[in-house]
Amino acid sequence: MASHIRAAMPRKGGNSFYRDKTDYTAYAKTLCGAAVTDKDVDLRTASTKKFQASGWPVCQACANLVATEGAK
Repeated sequence: MASHIRAAMPRKGGNSFYRDKTDYTAYAKTLCGAAVTDKDVDLRTASTKKFQASGWPVCQACANLVATEGAK
């Protein structure tokens, strides 16, 4: 079973005095639209050359989306 790549989360607001208490887990999703699991990889890690050379089993649809985004 291949894992998926999670899309980037929206930026959190607030500062050290006024913390943002919004539940950002509601915004979690994968690039291909599959359900989010604990085996998924985040987009920042999946975009590195080291991760791409590791041979980690990733959904082909997610891998294609990362490859096309990196080409831009």
